[in-house]
Amino acid sequence: MNIQALKQYQIKGILTVLILVLLSGICFEGIAQKKKVQRLEPVAFYEVLARQSNAMIIDTRPAYKFEEYRMKDAVLAVSQKDLLKVVKNQPKNRPLFVYCEFGDRSKRAIKVLAGKGFTTIYELKGGLEEWMEQGLEIDSTILK
Repeated sequence: MNIQALKQYQIKGILTVLILVLLSGICFEGIAQKKKVQRLEPVAFYEVLARQSNAMIIDTRPAYKFEEYRMKDAVLAVSQKDLLKVVKNQPKNRPLFVYCEFGDRSKRAIKVLAGKGFTTIYELKGGLEEWMEQGLEIDSTILK
């Protein structure tokens, strides 16, 4: 093997190793990203929430539904703009508990929150509909 061929072989080997290192980093980042969001059944969501003294509960449903009933101490964030305003001054490690009516709106909110660097996010699987079916507490004080 001549020197030129040997150098090309070494360069290809180094490039292969670099690509593998970069790809593994991307994979680990993806795993870490997924770990910061936990999708929990209503009872598990309730139990984890009960252990958090500094949690923020975010309701992503339409305002008229929030005014009728909601989780105790929840804050309303209907739009992405509302959501960003609600969490603007919050520490990135503050536990965030996010829900909607059935689970669709909360998924979008969670993507935004994870993208903004929040590290502890819980999503209510099945939404408030499932929460109520499980007989868990609702604040039905009418707001206006």
